[in-house]
Amino acid sequence: DPAGTAGPRDPLRRRYDADRAAALLAAAGLTVEEIHGVRVLADLLPAAVADGQQAAVVELERALAARPPYRDLAAQLHLFARRPA
Repeated sequence: DPAGTAGPRDPLRRRYDADRAAALLAAAGLTVEEIHGVRVLADLLPAAVADGQQAAVVELERALAARPPYRDLAAQLHLFARRPA
């Protein structure tokens, strides 16, 4: 659901895009240093391709993980942030 819920009766938001996740961390006083997508393509490929070309899929995932708009298609986001000195 675009609102990040599991349906109209679900009040809990569970999905964030990169900008909203970064804004939450910034509001907590952290500086976002990197944003990486996890499973950018792996969930979109047929099993025969993913299983038959594992090394190539991993290499492509790594190449696309930090590049919008590919990063933003990922099933998960990892945000690396730190507290300013």
